[in-house]
Amino acid sequence: MTSWNIEKYAHQSNDNWVQVDKRNGAIKLILQGSLLLVIQDETALESVALIHTNCRGLAKGSTILFLVTSITKQQPSTQKKVRKFRVKFSADNGRSAEEQKASCITALQGFMTIYNTDAGKQGDKLLNITPLKEIAWNLLDKSDVNKLPGWESIKASQEEEKSLERAIKLCLLDPSFPTLVQRVEEKLSGASSTKKSK
Repeated sequence: MTSWNIEKYAHQSNDNWVQVDKRNGAIKLILQGSLLLVIQDETALESVALIHTNCRGLAKGSTILFLVTSITKQQPSTQKKVRKFRVKFSADNGRSAEEQKASCITALQGFMTIYNTDAGKQGDKLLNITPLKEIAWNLLDKSDVNKLPGWESIKASQEEEKSLERAIKLCLLDPSFPTLVQRVEEKLSGASSTKKSK
């Protein structure tokens, strides 16, 4: 799990930006596996499953703007809604807010493309990077999924068990988690019924 302290968070509601700052409680941006969260105290302000969404970013100064489009087969591309939120990093542990932002970009570049408008100044050009999600799907499409090791063969260390417990707590705090569970159950029941009919 990786986290960064946030000075301000804002999300777009209709045409207005609703802003939250750290005066009402500490705000953190957390990357837990492929789950990106914005948390204030114990409340999830944002929850993005990076492998189930099309997420892009625009970075400038100490701020990143996230553009999140959910991936669903039922929605025509003309009706897809883009959720927008932005975070402004704060200095922490002797690192400037811009260094915190650069650290976040590095951690997220495997999952999403982030256009860094400061790249010319800092030399960290992050354009044309193939996200890890896309690489994984390409590999899975070209290989036999049945040859992949089962979950039983994976032994979790004590630290991984603690990390899993933290991830479960964060999921339970997320107000949109029950909807995600319902969608997963529908997909699994659809996949099992398809398998039985073959």
